Amino acid sequence: MTISCSFWLESLPKSTVMTVFSHMTPPLIIDLHAHPSMKSFFGNKDFAKPSGSKKGFNPFGMRTNLPNVSQGGVRVLWSSVYVPEKALRDDCGIFKWVPTFIPPLRKAFLKPADQAAREMLKHVEIMVDNVNGSGKNLPTVTVATSFTELQAALARNETVLVHTIEGAHVMEGDLANLDEFKARGVASITLAHFYPNGIAPPVDAVPDDMFLKKLGCFSLVEDLNLGLTALGKQAVERMYDIGMIVDLTHATPKARADAFSIPNPRDRPLVMTHVGARGRMNHPINPSDDEIRKIADTDGVVGVIFYNEWLTDSDFRKARNDKLVHVVENIKHFATVGGDQCVALGSDFDGMTDPPDDLRDHSELPNLMSALSTAGFTDAQIEGFAGGNAMRVMQKGWT
Repeated sequence: MTISCSFWLESLPKSTVMTVFSHMTPPLIIDLHAHPSMKSFFGNKDFAKPSGSKKGFNPFGMRTNLPNVSQGGVRVLWSSVYVPEKALRDDCGIFKWVPTFIPPLRKAFLKPADQAAREMLKHVEIMVDNVNGSGKNLPTVTVATSFTELQAALARNETVLVHTIEGAHVMEGDLANLDEFKARGVASITLAHFYPNGIAPPVDAVPDDMFLKKLGCFSLVEDLNLGLTALGKQAVERMYDIGMIVDLTHATPKARADAFSIPNPRDRPLVMTHVGARGRMNHPINPSDDEIRKIADTDGVVGVIFYNEWLTDSDFRKARNDKLVHVVENIKHFATVGGDQCVALGSDFDGMTDPPDDLRDHSELPNLMSALSTAGFTDAQIEGFAGGNAMRVMQKGWT
């Protein structure tokens, strides 16, 4: 029944989809994972400038620009700072000469990761100040450094960016950095990323057909038997204590199991911000049904990624022409297994991703909202998926 519904959804003309959406009250939309700073800081792209989004992986475009965000109705964007891991430079030959032509990338490799992260966080704040001071007819943007500030900015009808960090290598092995990042307004840190970091071991999250991998990059041999280090367990406990949301994306299943077993006296939610469902695409980056239920038990959320590779198996993906129906099917899976309250959105736009052809940037989010309605979800369910569940998580976890 799920498959037949999906084929029906895909067969609808776009005009019909948009008609469905036009009769809905636009929900509060929150994206739990996107990388505007990746293209702005390293690529000198203008956050305020509209740009088209090409199909496929596009390292030179900027999907996460303010016009796209506003057109798509996104009110809150978790702006994820990623400091390139030094292991990437050593592992990937192209990163030994490319930084020569990209000074910010060269500096990021040379500096300690915690210093580079602070510089990138400051860059995001300057980026927002430049938008607000441009004199252009653009929405007012705020970087909220607490949930209280977030609520106030939404009440003023502003677009809100929230600092997050991808990869606990930015801790540089020092728990004190967690406190400093929290004081800077960072809401969440992803414990793992591409390489081991002394906190949490990663899964191999780079598809074999990705061009950089074909060049010999990302040669990590994952060990799924590895779990959180002793320092990693202390980091989770410290994040619970100070009110910083623990993001388990990219960590091995064993590390995730370790996190689930750590006492959580403050009843903080756990999240995976940008993944698919293991039941739809059998890859260790994706949570199993049991993990989805465990995240739901913490009152946390699983954010569906807008990335073809982790949404469904390759044969089915090719047969269905990379449609956003795969996003809908993963949302169905999360909701069926963990309940409506555990579903959220985590696009990973401007990361190293290839999104569905009809969900190429935030401006096309109305396509997803109408597709969810057509698939039979109620307005209340869609409001939860779009942003309501994420708001609950921030209220409980970011204090």
